Amino acid sequence: MSSNPEPIRLSPAIEHRLRALLRRWRWYVVAEASAAIVAAWGVGFALLVAADYYLRLGRAARGALLAPLLATLTYLVLRRLRPALRQPLDTSDAAHLVERADPRLRTLLVSSVRFSRGQIGDEETNSRELARRVIAEANAALSSIDVSALLRHRRAAVAAGILALSGMCLGIWYQVCPASLGLALRRSFLLSAREWPKQTHLVLDVEGDRIVAATGDDLEVRARVEGVVPRDVEVLFETAGGQHGRQTMTRVGDAEVRHTFVNLEQPLRFRLQGGDDRTREIEVVLSERPRVSSASIRVAPPAYAGLEEATLPANQRTIRALAGSRIDIDLTTSKPVASAAWFADHQPLGTLEGAEERWRARIDVSTGATYHVQLTDPEGLSSRRHERFVVRLIVDEAPTVRLLLPGVGERVTPQAVLPMRVEATDDFGLGAVRLEADLADSPDVPAAPVLSPLAPRSKVYEVTVEWSPASAGAAPGDMISLAAHAADLNDVTGPGEARSLPVTLRVVTPEELQADLARREQEARSEFQRLVDQQEELRRQLLTAADRLTPQSTPAQRAERLAPLERRQRSLAAGVAAVARQVERIVAEIRINALNDLGIAERIETEVSLPLKQLAEARLPGAAELVRNWSADGTDASEVAVDPAQALVLKEMAEVLTRMKRTEGYHDAVTMLQDIIRLQKELNEETREKAVRDASDIFDD
Repeated sequence: MSSNPEPIRLSPAIEHRLRALLRRWRWYVVAEASAAIVAAWGVGFALLVAADYYLRLGRAARGALLAPLLATLTYLVLRRLRPALRQPLDTSDAAHLVERADPRLRTLLVSSVRFSRGQIGDEETNSRELARRVIAEANAALSSIDVSALLRHRRAAVAAGILALSGMCLGIWYQVCPASLGLALRRSFLLSAREWPKQTHLVLDVEGDRIVAATGDDLEVRARVEGVVPRDVEVLFETAGGQHGRQTMTRVGDAEVRHTFVNLEQPLRFRLQGGDDRTREIEVVLSERPRVSSASIRVAPPAYAGLEEATLPANQRTIRALAGSRIDIDLTTSKPVASAAWFADHQPLGTLEGAEERWRARIDVSTGATYHVQLTDPEGLSSRRHERFVVRLIVDEAPTVRLLLPGVGERVTPQAVLPMRVEATDDFGLGAVRLEADLADSPDVPAAPVLSPLAPRSKVYEVTVEWSPASAGAAPGDMISLAAHAADLNDVTGPGEARSLPVTLRVVTPEELQADLARREQEARSEFQRLVDQQEELRRQLLTAADRLTPQSTPAQRAERLAPLERRQRSLAAGVAAVARQVERIVAEIRINALNDLGIAERIETEVSLPLKQLAEARLPGAAELVRNWSADGTDASEVAVDPAQALVLKEMAEVLTRMKRTEGYHDAVTMLQDIIRLQKELNEETREKAVRDASDIFDD
């Protein structure tokens, strides 16, 4: 067994030169890779910082730009720097490098390196002598070659320059403004939210990066300028339809600007720019304002009114209700809302009950007011045209009540029977009706008659009762005050109460009343006598007119002369009617006050009152109508009919006047007779008292 031959070594100087070449080559490759990485990082960092500084990028935008930069740096590190650092190098690599640079060596240097490592082969194919000769030639050839010239010094120098320049730039930046360098690194690689330092700072009056505005509304954007105030501040916007624009904002004061987007119809994005500041981008999203799409209104009146609950028409917003009513309003909104604020006359009352699109309001009516609801949706938009509901209070008026005493005068006798008629009404039902009678000298004496009970919820009450002053102990000289009182069922704001106008009566003796009636009869007769005289004068004027008017007279001439006479005739009819009413009252008072013992009331009614009514209602108006016909057609027949009617009227008036005088005399006789009876009674009373005194004197003796 033969031992391995000892290898033939390259010259130590040659081998040292090859190894030095390898080391320098590795550093050159590392320098070039590092320069590429630093250049890529520097350019990318500079672009990112510039974009961030001028565009004021948000965190998401900076992250989006940082991602490709980091990907590029990672690629360069993995593909260029990492292989250069981790690849093992050998002298054979240096031999290949030298042979590629100097083609004259062919494969001499590579073969020499192999032979020097003992890779000669067997003696039949490669002798040691041949290997020794090749190595010797390689040593000789390599000694004459400058292997350092084979490296790419220029590229290495460029790479070193790039590295040095990058380091110098960073150093200068650090020396000049270390805070900005740190801020740039933090914003670029740590995505910090800290803002860039600047001379001008625009502070938007907006929370967040999104504004929800109402479609069709104006949107006002305001910003405050801090620091150096630029000459102009612009708003840059882009609509959803692709329209771009910029407008100069309006300055408000010294440090505030504003701009109004008018009648927004589509979403948009905007930002503000001024001086060295540029705000973040704001997104404007449009949404419809909430509104009341329908309302159902139910009104429940108070129980005392006796009315049923009512539902108003869908489009009615004015509600008439009594105090104490309950109003329920069910609202349906055009979109889900977050809250519904309730106001009365612009004063807040709280929020309504409900959710989403269904809400309910309840009003307990105590007074009239205007209510409205303000809707706010989850995005903060509130209703602009507030739905209004006007509550008009129906005032429950107090009842109306009247007390009538037909035929009763101001004076009555104690024995009079007074007809008292009470009339009371109320819109929603009467609760009580009563009569009140007060004696001036005895206010505590309950003198009024009791009325019949009311039917439940009666709205109209009418009753007639009779009452005598004697039942209350009234005597001549007393004053009686009569009145009717009514109350309704209102238990909310009432009850409402009403009192009729009081009727004051004076209690007199029958003699006093008879004297007063006689005086009034005489006044009526005197008035009627005056009317008779006027009627006679009217007849004479009609006869004069008949003499002066001819068939050839024009209608205007007839109207000029006859129209005043017709009016006078009708005026006389009205005067006679007044006298008839006066006589009727006298007749009624005679009956009511129990003065009709001798039938005087029937006599006056038959002989005077009824004939007076016949004259006032038939004869005199008929005579006036004949005068009118004569004035209208002017015929002989019309003229001839006038005077007989006048004669008949005068005849009947004269007869009534005669009866009035006769009745007046009869009344005087009756009064005289009553006076005699009264005096006789007084005489009898005095005689009886004298007899009692005389008898008492006899027994005393």
